[in-house]
Amino acid sequence: MKINKDEIINSMKENNFSGVISIKENNKTILQQAMGYRDRVNKLKNNMDTLFGIASGTKTFTALGILKLAEEGKLNLDDQAFKYIPEIFDTYDSSITIKHLLTHTSGIPDYLDEEVDTIHIDIPTYELLKPTDYLKIMPHTSMKFKPGEKFNYNNSAYIFLSMIIEELTGNYHKYIGEKILKKAKMKHSGFFRMDDLPHNTALGYIEKDKNNRTNIFSLPIIGGGDGGMFTTVNDIHNFWNALINGVIIKKETFNQMIKPHAKANELYYGYGQWLKPYKDLFIPIMIGEDIGVSFESGYNLEDNTSYTVIANNQHDVWPISKIMLK
Repeated sequence: MKINKDEIINSMKENNFSGVISIKENNKTILQQAMGYRDRVNKLKNNMDTLFGIASGTKTFTALGILKLAEEGKLNLDDQAFKYIPEIFDTYDSSITIKHLLTHTSGIPDYLDEEVDTIHIDIPTYELLKPTDYLKIMPHTSMKFKPGEKFNYNNSAYIFLSMIIEELTGNYHKYIGEKILKKAKMKHSGFFRMDDLPHNTALGYIEKDKNNRTNIFSLPIIGGGDGGMFTTVNDIHNFWNALINGVIIKKETFNQMIKPHAKANELYYGYGQWLKPYKDLFIPIMIGEDIGVSFESGYNLEDNTSYTVIANNQHDVWPISKIMLK
């Protein structure tokens, strides 16, 4: 993967970037840069150890939790998904499998419909503390299509996956922390309350350069299966190393994770990861965007190059990621 450092830095400056970028090849740093403020009012700058929210990048970790449970023999990806869910959804097709949820091919309605940019939450977001709390806001409406018929990006699917983890382990956040984050040596990462963030965490800003309002009232109080985890660029680097080298899940499981299971426009989707065709392989990519958050990280298996770009607003990452994946 060709890296044009000057073009990347110029883009960051031109777009008044607020966040961090890290690019490594064979564990050697090619580029690291932090810009902007993690706290605008107090003029506290972002740095390479700053924690950022990664929005839907969290889906990768939820998928890994499910794959880990499969390796432990506690579930099968072909199991009917809703036998693990403590509520009946009569309008949903009973043949939906865990694999359908993982690959966004279930056809279920979404509590957060990104096509119309609406979120169906009739309760305060501070009541969404654990996956099963989302049962109160899941739509009991008709299916969008038959399971397996096509790809349709779906946040509810990953909430349900986190409910399955909660059902089988007792605690979704704890399980991901112990089985994924700890194994990957992601020492600074985790699920933190929006009203009790750790030191050196970037606040997410709603509108760039217009005001200093943060996203604290725009998102659930703590991350769920579809988003909301916090991490650093160095922790993400450790994550890729652990994932590629079979530390988190077996290598054969990882190969299934980055196998294209669904077509999504110019990209493909595996289990919790986007896949970009590159020569004779696919680059696994994590992508996240939400109010006050944008994130992208990928790993090129051909030359062992990883890149991570995180920003504490909704749009800063995308001009840079376009340069990365030319």
